[in-house]
Amino acid sequence: MKKVGTVLALLVLTIGLPSVASSSYRDEVIADNPVSLWRLGENSGLTAADDRGVNPGTYANGVVLGTSGAIWNDADRAATFDGVDDQLSVNHSTTLDATTGVTVEVWLKRSKSGVFQPLVGKPLNGQSRFENYSLWLNTSSRPVAFFGNQTTFVSVTGTTVMDTNWHHLAATYDNATARLYVDGVLNASATSTVQLTPNVDRLFIGRTNSGGFSFGGALDEAAVYRAALSATRIRAHYDSARTDAIAPAVTLTQPPNGSISTNTVPTFSGSAGLLGGDSATVTVKVYPGSTPTGTPVQTRPTTRQSNGSYSVAASPALADGTYTAQAEQRDDANNLGLSSANTFSVDTTPPTVTIDSSPSDPSNSTSANFTFSANESLGGFQCRLDGGSFTTCVSPKSYSG
Repeated sequence: MKKVGTVLALLVLTIGLPSVASSSYRDEVIADNPVSLWRLGENSGLTAADDRGVNPGTYANGVVLGTSGAIWNDADRAATFDGVDDQLSVNHSTTLDATTGVTVEVWLKRSKSGVFQPLVGKPLNGQSRFENYSLWLNTSSRPVAFFGNQTTFVSVTGTTVMDTNWHHLAATYDNATARLYVDGVLNASATSTVQLTPNVDRLFIGRTNSGGFSFGGALDEAAVYRAALSATRIRAHYDSARTDAIAPAVTLTQPPNGSISTNTVPTFSGSAGLLGGDSATVTVKVYPGSTPTGTPVQTRPTTRQSNGSYSVAASPALADGTYTAQAEQRDDANNLGLSSANTFSVDTTPPTVTIDSSPSDPSNSTSANFTFSANESLGGFQCRLDGGSFTTCVSPKSYSG
């Protein structure tokens, strides 16, 4: 019997066909011709789409969808399992049966520990000899792979403890040697004469088929191939997932560039990047003057919302003056995304308006000419005569009649 404890982010079973170079994680996986690829990127619903269109899965018991994924610079999301009863099941199909070889590959981000946790397997029932293939975490949060023939089994246990960051696991078996890879590197191996034997049970992810053991954490990019992938291809998958030269796309829309306000605690808001690897933290820096240089007078970190929006207010209050605000966001590859630099002014002091010239007082003239000025640049003047209404005007202003 076995259990496992970590967050699963990617599962793959492989057939070991020729591969070609690719520019994205999904392309690297597809190049190895998976039987099925469950990206687990749904935002709602109960169906886990198979990217190959062959074996769709079904979410059950409240799997949380649309959480941050494992693959850097990828908009695809991940699924989070509660470690109690959440599961994903896929109906039996002979396409998912392995006989001459198999690879189980998975990204995981563990949130639970101290117990056996099932990641993926067919049928993933906790009885090792009946597992055509399966991946678990043991009570020490180390990965374990099992391959059975209905009577006995071979297993291989990794030496690396899975922490709560994203990790890549891959286990291969070719009816002779079982190998376990962690983050693209061979971690452990075992030889055996056990021959892979199919079954007619469903494939499960995140929970054993009859309950009892469950996984706590996030799962992403699950796939099945029916042959052992080479060490080179496994490394290529990992490397493609950790290649990111694109900075997060962060914007700053409030306060607008060139704006003037009497508000001494303006709110800074905009949108942040949501791709895999983009940090959830956005930091707004407020600089004195009209350029984002020197030492900020304020540094205001905040957390983006699920839709990418963010908002944070100045603190403490700003004094009258001109400032420049800029938002920044990093990703796991340490790329720095910068928003536009918005220059704005805080002005709480009313302007002084002076009538510079006017008719003598008193005067019996039926016409009058006034000139006037202000001590600062204004959006415009308004004038009124006697008890009339204020109307827009410019200097000089003449009245007659």
